[in-house]
Amino acid sequence: MSPHILVSAGEASGDLYAAQLVERLRARFPQAQFFGCAGARMQAAGVEPVVDARSLAVV
Repeated sequence: MSPHILVSAGEASGDLYAAQLVERLRARFPQAQFFGCAGARMQAAGVEPVVDARSLAVV
């Protein structure tokens, strides 16, 4: 059974850091599944978006 890991970021810098974290975790645990509130960088890193963080952006 592969681990399912929730990762959430609601703004651009969090999206960047979370994407880097996911890439490093995936290198150590290639079977892991990642999902959560994800922006473009997290989605590019393979995080399945439950909520697209870009829809939460507020100025």
